[in-house]
Amino acid sequence: MKKLLLTGCLCTGMIVNLLAQEKQEQAYPVLLTNFTLHYNGNENIKDAPRPGSAEIVNGHVYRIIQLKGIHLGPSDLGFEALQYLPKHAFIVRIPVKNYDAVKQSVYARGGWMSLISPEMKLSKRLYQDNIPEWAWTGNGNFKAWITYFKDLGHEDVRQRLTRYGYTILEEQASDHRFMVSIPA
Repeated sequence: MKKLLLTGCLCTGMIVNLLAQEKQEQAYPVLLTNFTLHYNGNENIKDAPRPGSAEIVNGHVYRIIQLKGIHLGPSDLGFEALQYLPKHAFIVRIPVKNYDAVKQSVYARGGWMSLISPEMKLSKRLYQDNIPEWAWTGNGNFKAWITYFKDLGHEDVRQRLTRYGYTILEEQASDHRFMVSIPA
């Protein structure tokens, strides 16, 4: 009887301990190509983007959201999940008009949001400043592929690249990418 009682107490203790650990592990590290993004409990996004901000593209902004229970595609929270990132995280597209409501809903459900910084968008080699020999064009520039999400129009992306001063070397609309020349 003592063994049965002891086993029951041990099992109950283990279950309570596991539930407590699960509750503490609300934010997992987000695994990106060049580094791991950790949520430290501080919001790094204070306000919605201002009208005319360069981060607004066709009335939307792009963020990383980590929240259990969301899937690729439209969400009932008012955003669209475009790409999965390991550990319950996604790159999402949020309509600017819904930004504050989305942010509030995500945090209320135990999730969090992050800005997408430029270094998060680079390939491992570009991030490490390790340009392969074949990429150099001979005039101090190198060529690189720039990809974009399907929700952006090919012509719109071409215009933006040209406006930012990139020389377009090749286009592949079906793959949603451009090869551009970049000064070293």
